[in-house]
Amino acid sequence: MKCTKKNTRVNDKHTTQVASHRIKQVNELIHQQLSEIILKEVSTPPGCLITITKINTTRDLSQARVSISVLPEHFQQSILADLNKKAKSLQYSLGNILVIRKTPKLQFQLDTTEVEAAHIDALIDKIHKEQ
Repeated sequence: MKCTKKNTRVNDKHTTQVASHRIKQVNELIHQQLSEIILKEVSTPPGCLITITKINTTRDLSQARVSISVLPEHFQQSILADLNKKAKSLQYSLGNILVIRKTPKLQFQLDTTEVEAAHIDALIDKIHKEQ
């Protein structure tokens, strides 16, 4: 049986779906374990809350972008800097827990979704007031 372009596309689509599902599982696992590690290994000021909102891992597992939310907001920059400074240590701790071929390099970033949503809400309110 000859392999046609149509069959190749079907196989490529299936391979992509399997890889995508695997990355989702890895992201969930990193999210769960990294949350616990941060809770244990990162000291925060009293009343400060760090939440991991999203994990984006590359297909080759070389990097994972960790989006975080920090409350109250005036702690955001200091917590972000501290997490990025401790990224290798956190990656090492994560590697000791995860059973995967390669532990991704961690890169922390602030989740700006809430700020962007508030900006859009403000613009919508402004439009309604002008009408």
